[in-house]
Amino acid sequence: MAETLHLAGLTEVQAAPVLARLLLGRGGAHGGNGGADAGSGPRALIVTAGQGTARSFAKNLSFFLKRDVLALPEDDPPFLRYEARSRETEAARRAAMDALLFEDAAVVVCPVSALIKRTLCPDAFSALTLTIRQGETADPEELNRRLFAAGYQRTPYTENPGEFSRRGGILDVFPIGADAPCRVEFFDTEIERIRRFDPDTQTSTGAADFVRIPPAGGGHDGEGFERAEGGGEYGADAEYGGGFARGAEYGGGAGGDEDEDCCLADWIGAADFFAVVDPGRVEQSLALRETEAAADFAALLENGEASAGD
Repeated sequence: MAETLHLAGLTEVQAAPVLARLLLGRGGAHGGNGGADAGSGPRALIVTAGQGTARSFAKNLSFFLKRDVLALPEDDPPFLRYEARSRETEAARRAAMDALLFEDAAVVVCPVSALIKRTLCPDAFSALTLTIRQGETADPEELNRRLFAAGYQRTPYTENPGEFSRRGGILDVFPIGADAPCRVEFFDTEIERIRRFDPDTQTSTGAADFVRIPPAGGGHDGEGFERAEGGGEYGADAEYGGGFARGAEYGGGAGGDEDEDCCLADWIGAADFFAVVDPGRVEQSLALRETEAAADFAALLENGEASAGD
């Protein structure tokens, strides 16, 4: 269970060194050795009132911790249409979720709007995450299906996070949250080599023993995959979209928005440490967001774009 701390009565500048000292003095339940090096320590989820505070607090905290700190952006407005939502915002969220589950000493700072956003539960996220290791065996066709189920878009060339492509015995994939894509080379079903590469020049930049691929922000059911493989309107060059895969085969039932039954607050258990910076301002921000959401919904009702039962 995460240790909880409310940092009241301190400015963000004052709170950063206090929290850094606490984190450096504790070992994490998931690993770490009490701050003996910059890559050890507890996993932490820290909440602020807004995006500007999250970014500046993350910068200050990173200075005192001597390591990177992830800062999440504000969530999209609650009634924004799916196609208008920011892919960058969702990618940042997935990267933070991946870090909280799998990275020792991960520290994530988020505005409260991002904390209450509906998303995948930790178990579903973990089930949809793929890990590919050099020397192991895997069916390339099965990997295609699992990437598709985890929301990755199949494209002719892999250039952006959330994309993958396949040419014979070569599978390229750009994991959400990664700095560069990876090229997985097969000999039949054996994974012979994994290399990072530059998406602009397509040249190798270094070898890797494994690649972890967290779920992206959209997905497809098995029927959709079959259509995509068949070409035409749903062919490999199509711009895929939609929610998470609706079949439970690849992730314990993680589907679209209707299956995103958790919010980032439910991920507190994945961290060792949970802190709220200036709880009074966080409460005010929540109240303001509730007021704005009610006004937006009233406007949708008036325009006939929503019903009272929604």
